[in-house]
Amino acid sequence: MSKLKKMFAVIAAATMLCSSMAAMNVGAVSYDINCDNTVDIMDVMTLNQYLMGVYYVDDISRMDVNQNKIVDVVDSQMLLAYTIGAPFQFTYLDVTAS
Repeated sequence: MSKLKKMFAVIAAATMLCSSMAAMNVGAVSYDINCDNTVDIMDVMTLNQYLMGVYYVDDISRMDVNQNKIVDVVDSQMLLAYTIGAPFQFTYLDVTAS
């Protein structure tokens, strides 16, 4: 199994485990990927579908949780942590700096 498939399997398992957690009604915030005015596990699932190439959007700004202009598994992990209320420490390492 490729690394991407393994990574998705882990994220999908975590998503399913956390699907019973209460949704956070925060209005139309930038993390509301499916535009239902609620940030919940469905937004995480939509983001994961985008990462797999199943879901397409014109504007990825709602999916770029860490705002580094790249939508990747880190955004999915951060959104999952946000939806379940778990602390998530993210440090962006700029490898292009001299």
